[in-house]
Amino acid sequence: MDAKDILKKIKAVFDGTVIVPSAPAPIPQPAPAPQKLAANYPVDGGQPVYVDSTIEVGSPVFSDDAMTLPYPDGTYTVTGTDFSFTVAAGVVTVVSGTLVAGAPAPAPAPLPAGPTIPKFEAMQREVNDLKAALIKANLLAEKHEKILPDLFDLAEKLTEIPVTTPKALNEKQKEKFDYAAKRDERIEQLAEARKKIKTYKN
Repeated sequence: MDAKDILKKIKAVFDGTVIVPSAPAPIPQPAPAPQKLAANYPVDGGQPVYVDSTIEVGSPVFSDDAMTLPYPDGTYTVTGTDFSFTVAAGVVTVVSGTLVAGAPAPAPAPLPAGPTIPKFEAMQREVNDLKAALIKANLLAEKHEKILPDLFDLAEKLTEIPVTTPKALNEKQKEKFDYAAKRDERIEQLAEARKKIKTYKN
């Protein structure tokens, strides 16, 4: 392979198109489901009871507004009423008296605000751009790694090319060169003669 072939090979590698994958579309985020509020009733001598709507036979009852902790088993009376209910395994089994509507439980404290959808999409675009830039850099690095041996080979080939001798001076250039050489020679002769005369006078 001569130097010209090596240069063609190098050019072919670097002329290749770097394909950068397009950024994927942002993943749509589902809207948060509306939080269900429980009704709560104060209980004589106990903690408030939380229920989905009203206390009746078969209703699950809870100790927290998130309705995750079953209410302790026992018989209880709603404060300020003659209404009582019995709980077994977190479910009302017996009721008596009249129940007034319970107050809705206070809404839980809002969670710390996370990134909004526009901000999230901007962050996702930035990550995708960084991924694309990394892929492009890796492809260029692969090209450089592939072409380095050919560059060294090319340098060796170039050192083997003989250097051509410079063209001879034409006649006019030669005359100018000879004239300048003779002029310099005469100046040297005059300087030498002057030195001898000076020495003789002394």
